[in-house]
Parts: sequence; structure tokens; C-alpha cells
Amino acid sequence: MMRRISTRLEIKLFLMVMMVIMLAIIPVAYTFWQVVSAYGRIASEIDEKQVVFSLESDIRELTRSRVLGYQAFFDRIAGCVSILGRQAELLYSRLDFYAENPLKRHTYQKRSEDGFWVSSAGEPVISLYRGNNDMPGTVTDELRALSHIEPLLAQMVAGNRDIPTGYVIGFNSNDAYTAVYAGAVGELSTVSSPAVFDLRDGKPGMIFSDKQEGGSREVLWKSVYTDETEKGLMLKAYAPIYGRNETLRGIAGIDVSLKAIVDDIQHDCYPGTNDRDDFAFLVDETGRLIVFPDRQLRTFGLPAGEDPSLRSAASGDISLLDSTRAEVRSFAAAIRRSESFSSTLTINEKVYYVATRKLKNPGWIYGLVAERPVISAPFLEKQAVFTNRISDIGLQGMLWGLASIFFVLIVVFASVRYFLMPLRALVVVTRRAADGDLDVRCPVTTGDEIGGLAISFNTMVERLQRVLDRQKRYADSLEIEVQRRSRELIDKQRELEKEIERRQLVSEALRASRQQYDETMEVTRVGIYILTDDILAYANTPLAEMVRLTAEEMIGTDLFDYIVTEDRAVVEKNIRRLLQGGDVSPYRVQCLRSDGTRFFGELWARVTKWQEKLVIIGTVTDVSNLKLSEERIEAQDVQLRKSLAEKEILLKEIYHRTKNNMLVIISMLELQTRDIEDTKVKQIVAETESRIRSMALVHEKLYHSQNLSEIDIGSYLEEVAEVLVANMVLTGKIRLDIEVAPVAINIDYAVPIGLVINEIITNAVKHAFPDDRCGRVFVRLFQKDGGVLCLEIGDDGVGLPEDMEPETSSSFGMQMVYSLIKIQLKGSVLLNREKGTSYTICFRMPKKTGRV
Repeated sequence: MMRRISTRLEIKLFLMVMMVIMLAIIPVAYTFWQVVSAYGRIASEIDEKQVVFSLESDIRELTRSRVLGYQAFFDRIAGCVSILGRQAELLYSRLDFYAENPLKRHTYQKRSEDGFWVSSAGEPVISLYRGNNDMPGTVTDELRALSHIEPLLAQMVAGNRDIPTGYVIGFNSNDAYTAVYAGAVGELSTVSSPAVFDLRDGKPGMIFSDKQEGGSREVLWKSVYTDETEKGLMLKAYAPIYGRNETLRGIAGIDVSLKAIVDDIQHDCYPGTNDRDDFAFLVDETGRLIVFPDRQLRTFGLPAGEDPSLRSAASGDISLLDSTRAEVRSFAAAIRRSESFSSTLTINEKVYYVATRKLKNPGWIYGLVAERPVISAPFLEKQAVFTNRISDIGLQGMLWGLASIFFVLIVVFASVRYFLMPLRALVVVTRRAADGDLDVRCPVTTGDEIGGLAISFNTMVERLQRVLDRQKRYADSLEIEVQRRSRELIDKQRELEKEIERRQLVSEALRASRQQYDETMEVTRVGIYILTDDILAYANTPLAEMVRLTAEEMIGTDLFDYIVTEDRAVVEKNIRRLLQGGDVSPYRVQCLRSDGTRFFGELWARVTKWQEKLVIIGTVTDVSNLKLSEERIEAQDVQLRKSLAEKEILLKEIYHRTKNNMLVIISMLELQTRDIEDTKVKQIVAETESRIRSMALVHEKLYHSQNLSEIDIGSYLEEVAEVLVANMVLTGKIRLDIEVAPVAINIDYAVPIGLVINEIITNAVKHAFPDDRCGRVFVRLFQKDGGVLCLEIGDDGVGLPEDMEPETSSSFGMQMVYSLIKIQLKGSVLLNREKGTSYTICFRMPKKTGRV
């Protein structure tokens, strides 16, 4: 289509005339349409403003009525907790009287898991005490007096479904308090810590102060939190309890369920519409969300969480001031400053009308949001009819204008086509002439400019035909001459190409060989030189970089200029040896750089033939870093040996001092037992001394040992057993038999083995031979296959009672024995009751490890 337009002159002229006519008519039509549309829009806006004003008034009134209802709810809660606090103040003001006439007398039991004194379970109200191990009499009197408040607590919880729990807490000291708690029976059984009363790190008085120091009777509200038992949002309300001297004696508290308010707000919207963009919300005085629909979080630039039903400051800590939208943050700051606020808010090209009002208690802000386009259906119908009528009028005007334009275009097109028909005939013959038909002629039908153009065209075609005939004859003769010369040039070209190809092959081979040689000499990191009569005839780039010169600067210089004076004799000797036909291994000398600095170089050379004469070709390698590394490693080795010797001396001193400290402890215990008359206490102290002595003996063995991480367990056990029997048996009626093998064992195993043998031998001497009976105590130590070490300790005494199991015994000593064997030694114990009592202890030998 576009191609046809570009090749047809009549179409171009027609389009030009049509554009002129359209440019004249379109402004008139557009002005007419704008006037009609503006009239309809202004009339619609006047009616819409009236509807929107009515809508905004309804939203403000609805917000006010909702806030009055919620305020009544919180005022009722504040009244309840205030009554509870005043009733408790009355009891504390006459504490002695009410303690003598309690409403109930409870019995209290101390719970083992937390040390609380708690009244009987299963009652609607419980009382408890947290403090000392015993319940003082003053605490008992206080709890008896507080029994008069139990009916009020029970009635308050039972009569209000929004109050699941209530409590009164009295202060005794920073760490002790009394409490009366009312709630569901299931909840009463879980009262176990001060955290349920929000006691602020065990000090409930921190949320109030004494009255003369600025304390007040106002109800305090704690931040909203989520309760798992109630499965919803909760709020705590507190009231102070003052005593006789206006000092703070305690607090009264109520847990408030916000479920009813949350459900009401979640289903709150503007009456008469179910539009999902209409909603209500509730925030605290800081702007943190308490109730806010999840579907609107992202719209208002807030992070969306996992709970689709609500958002609360307790669970999410989301604030309107944290919004990513500046308009929402400005809105949040405005509602915090105003008791009552209403305005419009534009988000994502949507206009919302927002009305908020602040609750006096607890200071929260309730808001109602409605999308601005929400208007009544009758108004929409009326506006649609009016708009359609305006559109019909404009459409009729446009249709009449289009019909007039269409008629004018037909007349213009016919006129243009008539005037351009001769020109079209001229175009046709011109195309035939361009295609090579020079016999064509254009008919002349008019005497105007187009007729003159046709005559000129016919003359031009005739002259062009004569020129083409002469050109054809010349071209034929020229072609014959060109063919002859072309054949001669082709023959010469073939000969020249062969010669060029041969020379290119030779040149490429020479260039590749030279390049390979140069790359080999320059790329290597080893310095290469050629020496003629002690003068450098060649030096590669790495060698020049070592002495910080260029290769050109080094050529023609003396080799000994780059060798330190003290090493020149060595180099000269090796050169002389090479020239005499000998062989020289690589050797190290100190080399000089051009700036006077030195470096260690490793030299190697040999005699060869170069440019028809004998020369010395050699290499130089910079080994300065290698030399420094060798010196550094040697210095570190000396330092490590010195440090190791110092640590061995220090470790021996630690073992010696540890043994002395343990002996000091034993001496102190012996001095202390002189003033103790209780035989049982003396026995416990003596057993403790024996255990310490067995551990001290380990450190004494290590002090005298060459190996500071292991001791001979055989000699250690022999010495421990002999000392025990010698200290406990004075009559010589109990014989000690020891059969131990010399085994080196780690100190981590020696200490628990010593404590085990100490406990078992002590029990044998004390209980196995009653009435001064004679007997034998034996100790055996031997190794089994697989690296297992076995220790057998026993006696031939009366044996253990049949109903006694050492592993489950309540004796501290036996519990320690089994714990050391199974946990620390990771071994097993076999008890044998035949012919007395014996214990066979087996454990795997530990891997030998070094100790620091």
C-alpha cells in the first residue's frame, strides 16, 4: 500500500489536499467537543461533591460512635482494676484485724521445682508466696488477710468473659512477694514464676513508686501481647496498692482479652458496601499496629507477615511510622498529635478518606478508611444518563462533520485524477525507455507544460539511440584488445607467484627459528650470560633485571663488577677450572646490583663454542628468598627448643605447687576437724582428705616423672592403697595384697582411677571386717588383648547385703565411683559377691597424646 502511494502522484496530491481540509476542520470539531464535555463534567462534579461531603460526614460519625463504645469497654476495665486496688488497700490498712478474722484458712505446700509456697490446687482462687525457704509468720498473716479479696477476684473473673485472670501482689522485699491469683483452673496449675505477673525482673514495684515520691493511682496499661492460652491479643491493666504510710505495698492487675474488639474491627467497614478497600484499624499511641488487615499492609508500605487476620505490636512490632511511603508516615504523625482527625490519603492513584479518633484510655487510636469513589447507586445512574446524553450530542456533530468531509474528498479525488492522466501516460513510456525500449514515443495530447515535457522526452530518446549505436561498435574492438593483454599478464603473474611462495617459505622458517630461540632466552626466570675473556658478550633480560640494568648496558662489562670482593676468588677459581676442562657444580656467591645492594646468586657454567671461538656460557639464579627462609627456619628452631625447655620447667613447677596446695587443704581440714564433735561430719571430712590425697599423689608422680603427661599407674595404685590401709588400719589385722603391672597412662585417666580405688578400699576397710575381724584387701592390675586395661579391687570380708545394689545406692561415694568409671573412663564394672566383695573395672587404654 505504501509503495503504491509513493509511486502515484495523484494519490500524493489527494492526500495533501485532504490533510489541508482536515487541519482546518479538526480544531473546530475539537473545540465543539471540549465545550460539550466540559459542561457535562462540571455538572457531574457539583453533584459528586455533595455526595462525597455526605459520605465523609457519615464516616466521621461512625468513627465517633465506635470510639465511644470501645472507650466504655476500657473504662469498665479501669474501674474493675481500681476497685480491686482500693479493696486491697483497705485490707492492708487493717492488716492485723483481717489476719485474725480470715475468710478462708488455706494450707500451703512448697513446690520442689521452684520453691513456691502454694495453696491447694483445684480452687477458683489460689494464693502463693515466693521468698525464703520457710514461710514467715508475717507472710501467713498477710495471706490470711488477703483471703477477704478472693470472692471479689473470683466474681470479677467469672462475671466478665473479657477478663480471663486477675491477681493481687504484695511486696515483702526485693526478692520476696505474696500473690492472690484468680483464673481458669487449667491456668492456676501453671503459675510457676513471677513472669506471669509482669514483675519486671522480679521487682514488681518498679512500675509504680511510693505516693509521697510522685506515685499516682492512675491505671497503667501494658503493651499488647499474644497469649497462647487465650489464642488472641491480650492487655494487662495495673493499679497501685498503698499502705498506711502511703508507701507502695503491692499492685492489683487484670489480664484483658481483646478478642471481641479485634473481631469487631476486622469486620468493620462503611455501611452499604462490601468493597475490600474499606476497612478499620487500631494502633497504639506510638503508631504501632494492633489491628490492621493483612491485605492492606503492602498497599500502605508495611511489611506483610504470616498471620492473614491481624497484625499486633506484640507479635510483629510494625509501626505506621516504618512505612516505605512518605504520605503514610505523615498521616501517622498527624493522627498521633490530634484527638480527632479526618483527611484524604492518596496511595497508588487511589484516594482514601480516613477518619480517626483517640481513646482516652489506653491512649490508642481507632480509624476508619473508605475509598473515595464509593458513592450511592442513584447518583451513578443519574450521572450515567447525563453523560450519555452529552456524548450523543457530540457524536451527532462528529457524524455530520465526517459526512461533509467525505463528500469534499470525493470531489477533490476526481479532479486530481482528471488533471494527472497525461502525466501518468508520460510515466509509462519513461519506464519502457528505462527498460531498454528506445523505440517508444510519448503521445502529445495537450499544449500545456505536460505536452512540452512529452515533446522533449521524444527528442531525448532519439539522440540516446544514436549514441548507443556508436558505443556498441567501440566496445567490440576494445574487448578483443583486452583479451590479448589479459592472457600475457596471467602468464607473468603465475611465474611471480611461484617465486614469492618459495621466498616466503624460507623467510618463515628463519623467523620461527629465531623467535623460538629469543623466547627461550627471555621467558626463563634464570639469568643467562656468555663470557669471553671475562667480558660479557651476551646477557638476557632476567639477568639484567637482577642487577637492575638493561641487557644492552651489561654487554661489554666485566663479570667481576657484579661479584662482591670476598667471593671473586671463588668465581675466578671455578672459571679457571672450566677452561682447564674440569666440571663445576652449582655454587652460591653474593652478587652486587648497580645500586650497591647485594643478593645471593647460584652460579653454574660450562665451556662451549660460539661464533667460531670458545666461550663460557652460564646461568645465575636469585636465591635470596631461599637463603632468608633457611636462616629464618633455623632461628625459629632454636627459639622453639628454648620455649619447650621453659614450658617443661614451668609444668613441673605447676604440678609441684598443685600437690603442695592439695596438702595444705588436707592440713586445713585436719585442723578444722579438731573443733568438730560430730562423728559423722568428721568421717565425711576424713573421706574428703583421702580423696584429695589420692589426687595430690598424681601430681607428685608427675613432678618426679620425666614424661609430664603420663605416670606409671601401677606404682601409683600401690602407693595409694598402702597409704589408705596404713592410715585406717592400726592393728595390722587387715593385710594388703597388691599385684600390679607397670603401665604408663595419661593424667586424665590417673585421677579418676585414684578416686575409684580410694572409695572402694575405704568402704572395704570400714564395712567388710566388723568386730575387729582379720581379713585381706587385694588390688590387681593387668592388660588384656585389644588395649583393654583391667583393675580388680576387692576383699574377703562379710560382703554386701543381698538387697543392696551399689550402682543405684544413694551413697555419694558409690555414685561417684560409677560416674567416674562409666562417664569419664567410659568403662564397665563387674560386681562379684562370692567370698566377700570384688569389683572388676575394665576400660580401653587411651591414645597417647601430648600435653601442653
